[in-house]
Amino acid sequence: MREQWKNFKGGNWCNRIDVKDFIQKNYTPYNGDKSFLEKTTPRTDKVWEKCSILLK
Repeated sequence: MREQWKNFKGGNWCNRIDVKDFIQKNYTPYNGDKSFLEKTTPRTDKVWEKCSILLK
């Protein structure tokens, strides 16, 4: 198994494309808050401003 995958649980997804199997074996819920997120950039704020207008 590749180094990047060393902490994943194996399953059918190791031998073929099986997204459902991968998620069922490796999904871990995140119970924290949003403090890990970065602030938005000025460019993102500008795009969101345009989107907000269009959504109205």
